[in-house]
Amino acid sequence: MASTADFAFEQPEEAPERRLIREYRMELERLRALVLYEWDHCKISPDGLDEMKRGLSSIIKGLDKLLRSKPLVDDDIRSSLENAQVSVRKARKCLHVASNLVGKSRSFHSLEALFDKYEEFADFLLEAIEHLDM
Repeated sequence: MASTADFAFEQPEEAPERRLIREYRMELERLRALVLYEWDHCKISPDGLDEMKRGLSSIIKGLDKLLRSKPLVDDDIRSSLENAQVSVRKARKCLHVASNLVGKSRSFHSLEALFDKYEEFADFLLEAIEHLDM
């Protein structure tokens, strides 16, 4: 017979949907940290931007699947997922614009616009992260 001490470290099993939402939030946090703290904005390549766009598209698809798969118990969760998806789509749009700007001349104005898009990207990711913090 198991003692109560044996159960002290057991944690309730996380629902697959909750685990997926947590994984999306962690990936968004990782991407945000890359752009804000790790990458030199002048050296972000079109390939790097394409990789991030694919990652965001995958998250958008996953959130869409969660929203359509079955009724969510709580309307607040549904609303949070919908809002997170909107923010991720806006972040992906920033990357599309940034991809176009990367190919432009390196004038002061084009660099300034590119850096603005990276900051806007990070802001939209933060919004999405906050919506997924359940």
